[in-house]
Amino acid sequence: MTAADALAALDEALLAKGVELWFAEFKDPAKDKLKRFGLFTRFGEARFFPTIEAAISAMQVMK
Repeated sequence: MTAADALAALDEALLAKGVELWFAEFKDPAKDKLKRFGLFTRFGEARFFPTIEAAISAMQVMK
């Protein structure tokens, strides 16, 4: 299993439990790798945040 497969499997398992995987402080080279494996499209731009604080603020707005 590749790291991309493991990440997709983790996302599926979490979604099945009602948990959405979000990413913070992801650098462009890592995003580029996700794009190469088709995972960036799967997760969508809305699940990526520039900072941890931005992700927490977004989560608080959703509550």
